[in-house]
Parts: sequence; structure tokens; C-alpha cells
Amino acid sequence: MDSRILNFLEKITEEERDILANKKINNSIYTNDKDFTKVEANKVIDAGSLINIRPHTRFIDFPQHTHEFVEAIYVLRGNITNIINNEEIKMHRGDILFLNRNISHAIKATDKNDLAINFFIKPNFFDESLSMLKEDNYIKAFITNALKNHKKVGQFLLFKTEGIIPIENTLENLIFSLITNKNSKEININKKLIGILFMYLTQTNSALQKDIKVNSEQKFGKIIESYIDTEYTTATLWEISDRLNMTIFQ
Repeated sequence: MDSRILNFLEKITEEERDILANKKINNSIYTNDKDFTKVEANKVIDAGSLINIRPHTRFIDFPQHTHEFVEAIYVLRGNITNIINNEEIKMHRGDILFLNRNISHAIKATDKNDLAINFFIKPNFFDESLSMLKEDNYIKAFITNALKNHKKVGQFLLFKTEGIIPIENTLENLIFSLITNKNSKEININKKLIGILFMYLTQTNSALQKDIKVNSEQKFGKIIESYIDTEYTTATLWEISDRLNMTIFQ
């Protein structure tokens, strides 16, 4: 990996300094709501842009949340643990995780040596990538679902790409382009790079580790079941509604 990319990721960011000092997330970075339940696109993607990248924020747990965009997490060093549908998804160097707009996940705190990069991508960024995938496959289905925004189905794809040189090189080119070049003309190149990445991923059958779809009704059922099992002596309807991000009308 290019040293300029690693230097970009290793630096303690202003947000991380605030986390180390105050031991909490500044929700306003991600949402206008007081609760951290959904990350808003206009908070993390620049106006007029379709894609943005940033170092994964370390040193604190991120609570369960969804996004108004597609997110990808790529691990360059160390480990990251996501919690999706009550299952721990442990990511290691070279792993890349794609999450659609309707999947809910939490992230365990990482330390200084755990380096990852987050891609925040508006669905229409994938228009050209979709046209490059001629055959029907799981990635094409994932993009199509992201474009259609099926609100009841969350989906994630997990790939293990360490040592797969064409994929590593494509990701490095994409990251380097997004870090160093703010020229809007680069957007067409980056769209093609994402398309090439998807083509490599579909041709490397061993890379795919998980392709999971989560129906919202199943997800809610598991949350309710887990809550009652652990909190049955003090369980309330209001607490359940808060965990499900739902409102009780009186």
C-alpha cells in the first residue's frame, strides 16, 4: 500500500481527538437527529459529489445505525468487528464489506493500529458500474437493490481480498484518486474503477465470504426476542420501541 495512503489513515483526526478527550461520539457529524440511528448523506458526502472516503473513526463503539447511502469498509491493517443482525462479523486485512441503505449495523471500537477506510457512495454513482456487469450475479443484484431502495430488505456482501493483486491494485488506485485529486472530472474514472473492482470480485469466486439479506421483520423479531430474554424483569413497550427506532402513539 502506498505510504501516502497509510499516512492519511494513521493520523489522529480532529474527531478522534475529541473522542479521546470526551469519550463520546459527536452525533452532529453524522446526523441532525439527537439520536445516532441513521447517518445522513448530506453530512458525510460533499454537496454535488456522489462518493466520499474518510478514515474509519477509531477508539469508540458506534451504535446500531443505517445509512442514506451505500457504505463500503476496507481494512488495510488490523481488525474491525461489525455487528449485523446480532452476529459479529470480524474483518481482517484485505477484507471489504459492502452495506446497502437498509442494513443496520454497529461497529466495535478499534485502536490506533487498526486502519480502515470508509467509502460513502450515493446509489446513482453505480449507474456506470451496473452497465459494466453484463451477466447477472450477486453484485449486480446488490446494486440493483440499492438503486431501487427496497425498504424491507437489508443486504451486505463481505469479501476477503488479501493477496488478490488486481483487486488490491484497483482499490489502491481508487483510494489514491479520491484522496489526492479533487477534480470533478475524476468522477468518470472512479466510476469505471468501481466497475472494474466489481468485475474482478465476481470473477474471483473464492473472495466472496458472505452474501446476506436481512428482512426487517426478521430483524425486529430478533431484537425483541433478545431484549425480552435479557431484560424480562424490567421490559417496557417504550424501551422496545426505542431499540427499534419506532414511535408509540397514545
